Amino acid sequence: MTDENEEDKPGTGENSWSIIKGNVEKQQPKNLAELEQFKMEEWNDILN
Repeated sequence: MTDENEEDKPGTGENSWSIIKGNVEKQQPKNLAELEQFKMEEWNDILN
């Protein structure tokens, strides 16, 4: 069971993945290493 307000919290749920995906796509990674790097940078930005 999940908290009904979970989607409103930063760093949780589908909303965070949507934000990460959009921001990574804007950076246009040229290879898998860049994709992973950008993804981790965006994830860390959300958590901090």
